[in-house]
Amino acid sequence: MEINRDPLSASLLRSQIDNRLTSYLKNLGLDKWNGAYYWYSDYGTHHYRKVFHYTLLKGESATFAWGYCFDFIPTYGNTNNLRWNRTEKSVRLHFWDMPANFVHFAGSRDAHRRSLRGRGLVSHWGETAFDVTFNELFEDSYAQIESWFKTDYSLEDLLNWVDLQIERSIDYPKSPHPNYVKCFLLAKLGRSAEAIDAMEKMKNLYCAHDHKWEPLFTQLVSIIKKTSP
Repeated sequence: MEINRDPLSASLLRSQIDNRLTSYLKNLGLDKWNGAYYWYSDYGTHHYRKVFHYTLLKGESATFAWGYCFDFIPTYGNTNNLRWNRTEKSVRLHFWDMPANFVHFAGSRDAHRRSLRGRGLVSHWGETAFDVTFNELFEDSYAQIESWFKTDYSLEDLLNWVDLQIERSIDYPKSPHPNYVKCFLLAKLGRSAEAIDAMEKMKNLYCAHDHKWEPLFTQLVSIIKKTSP
């Protein structure tokens, strides 16, 4: 495969992924596109949007991520300020998955990692490289993507999926962490005692390293109490 010395421009990249993804994702219920790298649905009866993120990475590359954005889960950053993701401008992924090859590549520390180099990623180094690597990644991923989006899963179903991700302990960065998402799912399902206990454990873990987190987690426990029906 010939590698171009010049990467795709941002406008050409958006045009390319629009042509390949917008119609496909619309057929899966993700009928909105922000004009850049997010496709999503409206909120449904289960209080989540279906979301697909074309995820830009270093080295003029990208991968896919797909999952859900919930209207009852706030997020936070290093400033310790809570942010709700309820508007179209604030769409993000709370709970998601990524291509199997990318997960293995990002998480493996052995020689197998080298054998997967270039898989699970889309190259932006010229149109030829983009075409080949995008098609490879899509072929590898579309069955996984459709398994998440073709059914309107209940919150109980998604809680089971969260538990599976926690059990698998995939070694790649996820923010928010599945344990955090689990706290709010438990609360929304009326299991407030379990939710508060789980959040208190996270609070103790964070505050053991830095007490600046204590006001934030106190606020999160209060939100969880209000989330329970």
